[in-house]
Amino acid sequence: MSYAARFALLISILASSVGPVAGADLNSNNLSELASNPKWTALVHYRRTFFGAVRSEIDSPEFFLSPNGHDSPESELRASILELIEKRSPTDSALICRFPARYDWLRKALAIDSPAPEDLCPALNSKLKSFKEAQLTLIFAESYPTNPASMFGHSFMRFDSTSEARGSDLLAPVISFAAKTDDQKGFFFAFKGLTGLYKGVFFHAPYHVRVRQYNDLDRRNLWEYHLNFSADEIRQLVLHLWELEKSHFDYYFFDENCSYHLLGALDAARPELELRANFFLFAIPTDTVRVVTESPELLKSVTFRPSEATRLRQAEEQLNEVEVETVRQIVENPSVKNVEPFSTMSQAEQARVLETAVDFAAWRDKSAETILELQKARSDINLPRAIVYTEPKVRPDQGHYSSRVALEYGNENSTNYLGFVWRPAYHDLYDMPGGYLPASSLTFAETEFRYETAKDELRLESVNVIELESYSARSQLVEPWSWKIGGGIRRYYFDSEDKSLIIDGGGGLGVSYELPANMQLAVLLDSQLLYGGRFENNFELGLGASAALLADILPEKWRLGLVGESNYLVLGTDQLTFSVKLVQTVSISKSHALRVELGRLEELGRPVNSAGLQWIYYFY
Repeated sequence: MSYAARFALLISILASSVGPVAGADLNSNNLSELASNPKWTALVHYRRTFFGAVRSEIDSPEFFLSPNGHDSPESELRASILELIEKRSPTDSALICRFPARYDWLRKALAIDSPAPEDLCPALNSKLKSFKEAQLTLIFAESYPTNPASMFGHSFMRFDSTSEARGSDLLAPVISFAAKTDDQKGFFFAFKGLTGLYKGVFFHAPYHVRVRQYNDLDRRNLWEYHLNFSADEIRQLVLHLWELEKSHFDYYFFDENCSYHLLGALDAARPELELRANFFLFAIPTDTVRVVTESPELLKSVTFRPSEATRLRQAEEQLNEVEVETVRQIVENPSVKNVEPFSTMSQAEQARVLETAVDFAAWRDKSAETILELQKARSDINLPRAIVYTEPKVRPDQGHYSSRVALEYGNENSTNYLGFVWRPAYHDLYDMPGGYLPASSLTFAETEFRYETAKDELRLESVNVIELESYSARSQLVEPWSWKIGGGIRRYYFDSEDKSLIIDGGGGLGVSYELPANMQLAVLLDSQLLYGGRFENNFELGLGASAALLADILPEKWRLGLVGESNYLVLGTDQLTFSVKLVQTVSISKSHALRVELGRLEELGRPVNSAGLQWIYYFY
């Protein structure tokens, strides 16, 4: 917009006003042009809806200066010019101190000679000084399946000072977006999170609090993505976050969540990024990290901060059996370090044992006194660190995309069919594991339709509402339980002609172990609850067992799974059911894969043999 247009701007909007600021007025065309400026729409978090309307994602009425500001960028712009520019009082800067980011942008966009917001607001000036020379880091905490709010991961921002000593990042301020749940759990927690009944707000905390919460207590790896933002962009981000401190967004688990609104804040700092525009129905945290790292020249470097569990597993891999057993003994009784075999070990061996013992003591929630004693014993050995932690070969942002569709051609007992599968999220046992929790599955709302060519019939085959599987391998020091839980609707073979929809839910508990040649075996005891009109009293309960063998034939290229399960139906049917399937997935790229599945199923009807070939497309 030319200076002449800017000069014409204030006069037409405020024709009867001679304000304290020499500037410009907007005619209708110029006002509309400025209201559609990406910087303005980013500052007020406007987005176009599915039906074409423009609305702000901020849900606090007090954030808007116009009664129509939530749905009208032009009305909000007009009101902002009036209140922040034309009516600005030299003695009252309260409104500017409330909205410093939009005021700062307006004075620059309209070429108005007025003070910077920090010159009018002492508290804001102090805040900006604390972020002087700051660098921005995006932190991603890996998924945490047992917590619905974090099952897909969590992200937040850290402001790093370039002038402070190395290691001071633990004291650095972090900004995170989260729902105000008042520690509510269970059904109401899930329901309100799914329906937007929680208020989402931005929180401040030092980084060490988040490290303690995610890295240690939740045992989640942290990934630190160091971003390339200029000093002016960091300043704009701080001004914008200041505006958001007293505002809220309606919080939704699957779209307007912790990670999505961080993108909105980054867009406000650099509007041309348009990070939010990549998401519509779902915003999975790992995918929000991907759009950041895939933005040209935005990512500078990445740092990996392993969790307690990862540190302990990697340390154990660097010890021999005697050293591992010594670790267990020392943690239970630190005085053991004064006797054999520890006392006769070399200093390098002792260093490895003590470093691992510190991690193992924390893992076992031993007292602070025990941990300090082990740390002191290690510090008495004048050697550099013996245990080396390595970064996984594939980062979370480098794994396959979280959503997928699949086209399938299959045969079931000599009946051909075409299938379509849609999975909004997230990852199953047969996808390439890189970037995800090893031997885990988390799928949501996976829906399959089949078209049987012989019958010329299209029908719903299944809806897997949710399925979680965690088959973490056991070792001498780390002994997690393997488990699975899930439920949905699917077709059940009551006889050769009746394949009716039923509700199917269940779970299992067991153990998993690593095998040679990149293989892993899980064995579980299962229970299964079925509901359908063909069952006696509509219900049936199955008790049984399952086993899964997973193998990476070519890591990140060719993955195999062999899964079998059997349940005995005990509420009147009195029959054994059995299924086995062999699944092989070949990765073509981050976005494409081929999958072959062979199976045999014995329910209440005749045995069913099946084979299918899928082309899978991953996206976000």
